[in-house]
Order: sequence, then structure tokens, then C-alpha cells
Amino acid sequence: MKRPGRVLVVDDEPFYRTMLAEELAKDGWSVEAVETRTAALDALAREPWSVVLVDQKLRGPKGPDSGLELIAEVRRAQPEARSIVVTAYASPNAVERAYRDGAYDFVEKTESFTALLRIKVRNAMESIRSRWLELARSEETSPTLARLLSDSRTEHHAARKGRLLEDLLELLLSTVPGFVVVARENGTDEEFDLVVRNESSDPFWSKESPYILVECKNWSSRVGPDELDRFTNKLGRRYDRAKLGLFVAANGFTQGFETTRRTGRTNNVLVVPVGAPDLDELVAAPNVGETLKALHQRATVGTD
Repeated sequence: MKRPGRVLVVDDEPFYRTMLAEELAKDGWSVEAVETRTAALDALAREPWSVVLVDQKLRGPKGPDSGLELIAEVRRAQPEARSIVVTAYASPNAVERAYRDGAYDFVEKTESFTALLRIKVRNAMESIRSRWLELARSEETSPTLARLLSDSRTEHHAARKGRLLEDLLELLLSTVPGFVVVARENGTDEEFDLVVRNESSDPFWSKESPYILVECKNWSSRVGPDELDRFTNKLGRRYDRAKLGLFVAANGFTQGFETTRRTGRTNNVLVVPVGAPDLDELVAAPNVGETLKALHQRATVGTD
């Protein structure tokens, strides 16, 4: 199963094809837009898609609901893909037919259409990503981890870069017995990239807090003390249930980050920095948990 991230837009109106492609690209998805059912079938036969946006009427506003015919065909051609029907002419019969044929979701072209659609696409991608991670964990993870690390370093789109690094950390941490990723991009005012529930029976990890919070910065620049302060404050407001944080910076940290981390210890919170060489070591490690212990020790007492 290919890592999710590709969207096929099927709409016969040029305005909507262009607008949807531009809006979804902002979120880091790779988008292709086609006009007709025939072009959509060709695209489905050519390569895998994660989400297919289907215009209900592909022959103008007075035409039949011909777009709905694509839903069953998407399901047959690519069972893992999620079909979302996009329409300005929703009717109870059309909605019922769409879901009966296998649509994942339905969205109307209202005033808040684009914002709602981006959320629905993100939710659809998350459902596929969960399945992809489940399959990745059931197989040999080393090639997937190496590919994610490489892709996260060569990708230029900011949203995709960030998502790749988060996927890498989620897959890495899920290989540690007792670590369970329970949340990601939770939408609260104090959002965390990853929340890990610590259920480890390992004496080392069992002494840590019930939750471990993970911050990922796949920036082209180094991360400084201001970001550390924000992250530390978040940790300190978790009712003493999250006193360990992993701060992952793909391009490393400024000198001020480490100085602030060592001199500004409060609330018994420990932030473990994970830089580029550390990511290389974690991806290559035969035992991710043991490598994390070494990073934890270095952050605590300053030795390897």
C-alpha cells in the first residue's frame, strides 16, 4: 500500500477544477484534476489515489447525476481510496445513492465549502494513513523508515515536509514496546504533533510519565530557544501527566536552544532534543527503544 497523499479531482467546471487543486495543494497533497469520467477512469488505471473528489453532475447543472456512477468504479478499481462527492445540487436520493455505492463523504458547494472540504479530505487521508501505518508496522519497517527519512529531507513543500517527519516519528515510536501513539494534530489551542501513551513494562520507561509529547520541526533553519520555551510550557500544563517531551528538529538546534534547555529546567520536565544525526541513528537502530534511552541519558546528564 502506497503512503497516502494523492488527490484526484473530477469536475467539468474549469473554475472548480483549478480552485480545488490550488486549495488542496496548500495542505501538501499532490493533486491532479480531470474533466470527464473517461479521464478519471484513465487516471484510476494509471496510478494509485488516496482521495477522489467526484462532481455529482459531470454534464452541466441540468445534466444527470453521472458523476455518481464513478463512485462504484473507484471502489472497484482502488478499494483503499476514499470517494468524496462534491455538489451544488444535493438531494436526498443522490446522497443515499452515493453512500450506498461506497462514498466516504459528501460536501455541498456552500459559502464555507472550501474550508469544509479541506477538513473532509484531511479526515479521509488520516483514515488511510492509519491503515498504511498498520501495514507498515506489520512488515519489515527498516526500508519504510529509511524512505520516509530520505523523502522528508528532499521534499520542498512545507506541509508535506512536516507530515513526512511526523509519519517517520510515529512509525519509529510505534516499534518501541508499550508506546502507543494516541493523538496527532488534535486541533486544540495547544496542539501537539504526536501524543504517545506510555504503557511500557520496561523499568526504564515505566518510571516516566503516562504520556510523552512529541514536537516535530522539519524546518530549513535551526530551531531556537523560543520554540523550546513554548514546548516546555505546554508540557508543564499537562496536570503532571506529561513530563517527557521529544523535540525533533530535522535541521538541528541553535546554541541558544541547548543553553536554554540546560539552564531553564522547571517543573521536572525533561525535553530530549533529537537532531539530524540522531534521526539517522534511530532509523538505522536495530532497537529504537535502546537508542532513545541513550538520547534520554544525554539530555539528562550530558553523556552518551
